[in-house]
Amino acid sequence: MKKSIFGIFAMLIVGFTLQAFTSAVDIDREVHPSFMTDTENEIAAKANKKSHNIDDNSIALLGYSPVSYLDLHLAQLGNKNFKASHDGVTYYFVSADQIKSFKANPTKYLPQYGGFCATGVNHGAKFRPDPNKFIVKDGKYFLFSYNKIEGSDAIIPWMTGNHKDLVQVADTNWKKLSNSY
Repeated sequence: MKKSIFGIFAMLIVGFTLQAFTSAVDIDREVHPSFMTDTENEIAAKANKKSHNIDDNSIALLGYSPVSYLDLHLAQLGNKNFKASHDGVTYYFVSADQIKSFKANPTKYLPQYGGFCATGVNHGAKFRPDPNKFIVKDGKYFLFSYNKIEGSDAIIPWMTGNHKDLVQVADTNWKKLSNSY
């Protein structure tokens, strides 16, 4: 009997101690956001991955310059020394002048469909594009995937089909896809 009372008493002390410690940690996390757990940081990072084709470091376009796509109609790999962020996503550029252009109007330079393959989005799916497969039309740029093994090029329907109809379907699909993985 004495052992069971002692055991209950010990469990109560441990329980109160853990509760007090947990409460103290919660208070510190409210005061110091740096105490966020890895899970909380992962949730914040994953939110961007729903609507942006980014890597684990939140870098978009595989490091290619969004300004080069739109203004120069070129796929140019950016330099990590020339970078800027917008909505938690990092973009690389080839020069300081490109950063100025981007910062003056970032939404102008954002890739359509978060940088996912436009044909994939048109068909209701998200695919990573080949950064060298793109078109610029109506002041926007669209990226496309390319399967070297099969020789399938997702850009072809957009070059040969009715661009306006393809965009309309993709825009509708993107409303749902941009909130999913």
